[in-house]
Parts: sequence; structure tokens; C-alpha cells
Amino acid sequence: MCMDVLQAFSWKFVSLHSSRPMHSALIKRLWGRSTVVRYNFNTGSTSVCLLKRCWNTLNDVAGRYIIQFITRHRHSPILGDLDRNLLHIARHDYGRSNEVYESLLASELWRLWMVSNAHCSSGVHKVNKQKIRRALRRKGITLTPDSEIRIPCPPTVLVTKRELRMELKNQLMHSFIPDIICRSIIRTAKFVKQGSVTIGNMLRNHGKLIAMMQQGDLPCVCHQYPHLPKRHGHVYVPSWEYSGFGERLVRCNMKSRARRVKSSWRVKLSIRKWWAKSLPKSLFPNVPCCLDDDTPKDPDSIFHPHYIREVLGHLKHLAIVGIDKCLGRSLLCCPVLFQKFYVETFPLLTDDDHFTPCNLNVRDAIAKIKMDGEAFDLFGSDLHGADIPTPYFLPKLKDVVADCKEVMTKKGK
Repeated sequence: MCMDVLQAFSWKFVSLHSSRPMHSALIKRLWGRSTVVRYNFNTGSTSVCLLKRCWNTLNDVAGRYIIQFITRHRHSPILGDLDRNLLHIARHDYGRSNEVYESLLASELWRLWMVSNAHCSSGVHKVNKQKIRRALRRKGITLTPDSEIRIPCPPTVLVTKRELRMELKNQLMHSFIPDIICRSIIRTAKFVKQGSVTIGNMLRNHGKLIAMMQQGDLPCVCHQYPHLPKRHGHVYVPSWEYSGFGERLVRCNMKSRARRVKSSWRVKLSIRKWWAKSLPKSLFPNVPCCLDDDTPKDPDSIFHPHYIREVLGHLKHLAIVGIDKCLGRSLLCCPVLFQKFYVETFPLLTDDDHFTPCNLNVRDAIAKIKMDGEAFDLFGSDLHGADIPTPYFLPKLKDVVADCKEVMTKKGK
């Protein structure tokens, strides 16, 4: 018959056999200071000792033992003065105003959460959680002891999760964040590795240009690239025909991925971005990164992030978009042509049959979509991060490679 070990040791007499091992850590912790008489059936020897001394396997004789409790002493956790005060707040002040919580320090609020979780009922702890979270936010801390901390690893940086944790600890230990919060963050933080970005994702800038169109017409930049071929008087060149600075990179497959290199400042920037969302921005210590940086001045590969950024800086004035059914390549064109194609694809101001002005900002538009059940079923899954996706166009490959006159004739223009 099997019996619970805790129940067995609650009796006055306990019978044990040395050939049957037993997990004694919990028993030692609860009853270890109790005084017992230990009697060996085989030898008839008797000894008086503490219960935690009964498992001395080097000197014990094999056989059955009878353990009799003389004095029973059960261990109970001892709360300090601070924990007793916090426990009183958690049990008796949770239904009152928030002034008691807001008067506590950030470290005390963090400890109050732990005390409430350990000693209060689920309903009382739920109220305490809400008030502690509100008080922490007033101090600029959006984290709580049960927060799931996820820090993304930079996609172009060669770094291990251990090195990221070391840098996070380096920044936290040099800040004025309370130690109890720092230790909790270091212990529970998870680092998420992102996939390497493709060359196409780094070069294409149609999202930025669409946002600029909201401020007015896009400028012509053809005078900065006089050597590139033109269409309708503006720069228009597919990536496989591009010539000039960064030619090998622009002509490669846009699905190729950038190399990962060690970059200390990007690791520090990733931690700083997370810090700005979770902790007071003014408390970021900005101490030198503890990791190495091996970024060479003259990269030896066209897929080196440093070289990609140089090419991107050279082409930043052009519009770079993907090509339909040929996503491994891109189209480079003047922003004027980009705006012309975009307006023809999405005639917001001229096509009253398909587009209706709503005169709402993003937040009001999302609220209206949520109120309309049918519309929310269609577009609700696309509202990532409380934002509405921006539509963009992809020029067809046959229109890019064909002669301009043939394209206009087919479209009846």
C-alpha cells in the first residue's frame, strides 16, 4: 500500500528501511529540527538526534529503523518587517483608495505583488494586481512580475542569446532600476531570434513613399541619376538592367539574405528599444557595450550589411518596388512615375463607385470596422498593432519588359 510521505511523518512513530530510498528533501525542510529517537531492529542500537541527521548513509547499518518523535518542530516561513507591512496592505487595504499603493517605492510594489500572490486568495490578489500595475505605470514601469519579457535579436547581427543576456545585465546593473526588478528581468527575459532579412526587404521603400504622398506630390530626382534609362521622361529600370554603384547587389536575387555580423551598437539599440517600452527611458545608463564589434571598414561581400546600407543610401531617392510574379527582382523608378502608377491603381479621388471618403482618422476607422460585424470578419485579422494596412501596387512583369508603346496600345491609351 502506498502512502503519502507527509502524512506518514505526521504520526508519532515512523518505520523506515534503508534498502528503500526516499526523497527526504521536503521532510528535512518541514520537520528537520524535530528531535527523534532512532531505533535499529537488527542491532538493537538506539540514538537520539535531529530528524535531518537520520539519513547519514555512510555510518548507518542496513536494516529497518523505527523513528519516534520526541519534540515536533515544523518549519514556517519568517516574514521580515517589510513583508509584514506589505502583507497587511495586501489583505486589508486592497479595497481602499490607490494612495497607499502610489506612496510605495517601485521595489516595494514589486515585492507587494509577490507577497500578495503567496499569501492572499485569488480574488484579493486580482484586485492587488490591478492596483500595483496602475501604480507601477505611474512610475514609468509597464512590467510586472508575471510579464512575459521578449527581446528581439537584431536580424543582421551575429550574436548568441547568452551574449544578449550579458549585455542586458550590463545595462541594468549600471542603471538606477531597483535590484529586485533587475534580477526578475534578467531571470525571466527571453530573446527571440529573427530571420535574416532579404535584400529586397532592405532595398524596397514603397511604404515610405506612400506615406510621403500624404504630405504632397513626390519630387522628380532624375537629375541625380542621369546614366539610368528612362520611360516617359523619368528613370525607369528593372533591377537586372541597373548599372552604377552597387550594380552586383541590385542585380542579384532579391530573396538573397544579408550576412550576420557582430555589431555591438545594434545589440545595444535593440535593448534600448525594448527599454523605452518597458522601463523609464531616462534611466537607461547608456554605458559602453560589453560585446565585441568586428564590422570591417571595407566589407568583403556584397551581402555585408554595411555595404547594403551604402547602396541603399545611394538609391534612397528612387522608388524601389517589387515586380508581380517575379519577386526575386525589383523595379527602380522616379518617384513621379511611382505616384502616377499608384494613383492609377487606387483612384481614390476619381472613382466614386469603389471608394467613399470617410473623413476618419485611423483610430476612429478601426472602431467603426469593429462595430460592423461583417466588415470586422473581413478585415479584423489584418488590424495588426491597432493599425490599418497600407495598400501598394506591384507592376506586372510583362509591362516592365515590353516596349512602352505596346503596353499603352494594349491598355487602349
